[in-house]
Amino acid sequence: DFERAWRASSQHRELEQQLAAFASQVAEDKRSGEIRDFVNHSKMGQRARSPYISTFGFQARLLLRRQLLIAWGARAEHALVFFTYCAFAALTALSFMNLEADSESVRIRGSLLFLILSFVALAEESTVPKTLENRRVNLKHKRGAYFHPAALTLVEALLDLVLGAIKCLLFAVIVYFATEMVGTAGHFFTFYLQLATLCACMVAFFRSLGLALPTVDIALTVSGVTLLLWITLSGYMQSTGGMRVYMRWISFVNPLAWSMRGLLADQLGAVDIVCSGTNLVPSGPGFDNIAYQVCTLAGALPGQLTVRGADYLSQSMQVYVEDKWRRYYVAVVGFWLLFVALSAVASEYIEYDIMVGSAIVSKRRKTAVEPLTEDLVSD
Repeated sequence: DFERAWRASSQHRELEQQLAAFASQVAEDKRSGEIRDFVNHSKMGQRARSPYISTFGFQARLLLRRQLLIAWGARAEHALVFFTYCAFAALTALSFMNLEADSESVRIRGSLLFLILSFVALAEESTVPKTLENRRVNLKHKRGAYFHPAALTLVEALLDLVLGAIKCLLFAVIVYFATEMVGTAGHFFTFYLQLATLCACMVAFFRSLGLALPTVDIALTVSGVTLLLWITLSGYMQSTGGMRVYMRWISFVNPLAWSMRGLLADQLGAVDIVCSGTNLVPSGPGFDNIAYQVCTLAGALPGQLTVRGADYLSQSMQVYVEDKWRRYYVAVVGFWLLFVALSAVASEYIEYDIMVGSAIVSKRRKTAVEPLTEDLVSD
């Protein structure tokens, strides 16, 4: 009734006349064409139909500066994360301190590496709720054509590399030397590089889930189940050759499994394992001649007290030292690139109605309303 009265009023007719006069004036002055040409010229090389006025690289540089400022503002949170890594590293070092290079410590060294990788993977799962929390704001920026969401994703992946490198450096320094792993610079930096790359890879994986799935409940469920499978089938609790055929394929799409193989090749492949204790058969008083004993470790040779770590890995776990870089590390880097690409695509093309927001709609009351007339409106 109010709309009908408004359209029938003289004020509405006067407003329509003013709009028509303005439209005709714009057509005569050709100002709209000049404004459109100005906008197209200021697009820094973007295509005419693009809603963005700046290039992808320019947006990435500005977003990098913005994300650095955000990270600096959240420095207390990052300091807490660094402290958590250091605290867990200290507890791990106290539990596995001064490991010997003998047959009794072989499985313990493997357990140490398995524990380290599991902690890194579990610690980064907090990326899922953070991504979902920021997704609504990023969607508003996308619809306002502020920047490409993919540019933000790539900048965040770059910062993840930096932050992951710092966290893993603190962690590696504490754990590596306290547990007396292979004491050469090359093996230490290989260990550190594998750990930092896996950390960035897991962050990218969890971010891709947060961007692709609709709710935090679904995203956490999928990430939890996937992480459980990856940890269980990482190749340590059960070697790849001993897995069922229908489960073995998971180890090939599992970045934890590739990283575990790389760390095993780095730490066990470079040592000579000394057979001791019950690993020598027969053993006990009077059995002290190695010529009449044999080591029960995989890869052992009759009459030898030591076992090459490379032989032990190849025969017991199907891990090969020569593939430490060309297969194991390259695979983890490939997974990181894949997850970053999936995150960029998801941020650009996937939207859900729940991300837009909600509105309260009230039911119209069925009360009698007196029709409005032009006289009542003018009063």
